Amino acid sequence: FVPSGRGPNYCEFIDVKQGNVYYLVVDNYSKQGRGHTVHFYYKGFSEKVKDKPKKKTVPKVVLNIVLTDSGTDNFVKGGVRIINVDPKEKDSKSTYNEYMISNVLSDIADTSHYEIEVKENSTYDIQCNAHGFFFYTQEVTTGTKPQLINVDARLSKIKAGEKLTLQNINFIGDSAEFLPSSLPSLENLLNFMRHNSSIKIEIQGHVNAPNSPNTKEKRILSRTRARSVYNYLAHHGIEESMMKYKGYGNKQMIYPRPTTAEQNESNRRVDILIIE
Repeated sequence: FVPSGRGPNYCEFIDVKQGNVYYLVVDNYSKQGRGHTVHFYYKGFSEKVKDKPKKKTVPKVVLNIVLTDSGTDNFVKGGVRIINVDPKEKDSKSTYNEYMISNVLSDIADTSHYEIEVKENSTYDIQCNAHGFFFYTQEVTTGTKPQLINVDARLSKIKAGEKLTLQNINFIGDSAEFLPSSLPSLENLLNFMRHNSSIKIEIQGHVNAPNSPNTKEKRILSRTRARSVYNYLAHHGIEESMMKYKGYGNKQMIYPRPTTAEQNESNRRVDILIIE
């Protein structure tokens, strides 16, 4: 049904492909935002071809990633990196499979929408960075069937005084040596610093030590762990003037009386404070 009024009438069928995302943009001619009714008609079809061997179909898994400003819902142009983090490979440095999608580490890709084909039955760490925003991370596990996985990457603007907890920064025992599983988070922080070269941060180290005083040893361990993050960034080209580090021991535990392994892990963490 086409109501009266100016403007051409338009109707056409389009061929679509599985895994693609299509947008219908409609001009709003009504002040109240009403007046539209949209009907979609679709029908699957198959073609039989004689005398041709059947090809083995490989399941396709597509990540549809959209970067938006969490405050305004506007699209944000940024870079996306995807790292394979299958559980069986998490502690092996040589098995991280990095996909650099449309951007180099120090650059921002000129797009806010990504459609990336990945492997089935795998786990990926999705990292999104954009100038002027905190980074966004999400872990996705794909299935064995074709699927379209939508990732709504909502990025928050950087503000002085805001604090960000680095996920999955893990150390060997009571040391400051990183476990290999820390690599994705460290690389994401490095990418964040490269995208935002005008900020200054404080790297804050924390330990898990409930029901005990904040001794000198605890403060030294937390400081040494914070320095390990500092050294990693400096080694990869981040200016030392952009960052400093400090150890807080067990003074700022999220869970003063942890009762689960997850709560203990949350206390043993590294935070990033935006100073300027």
